[in-house]
Amino acid sequence: MRKTFKRTWSAGGVTLVELMVAMVVPTIAALSTLNCRYHSARQAGTAKAQIAATRTAHLLLRAGKRAGGRR
Repeated sequence: MRKTFKRTWSAGGVTLVELMVAMVVPTIAALSTLNCRYHSARQAGTAKAQIAATRTAHLLLRAGKRAGGRR
């Protein structure tokens, strides 16, 4: 009486596909976060330039009015 054993693949290990998915998901999350931070910093720089231009224009208008320009 000889018993035969069948091999099963459910040995409890991690497959290569599972490992790759586990690495790709956090990578995508990190890249999207960095992308958002980059665009936020770029928009902040643009906003600062617009604020400076608006202040300069306002000061020039006030100086022109004081010098007797049109109201």
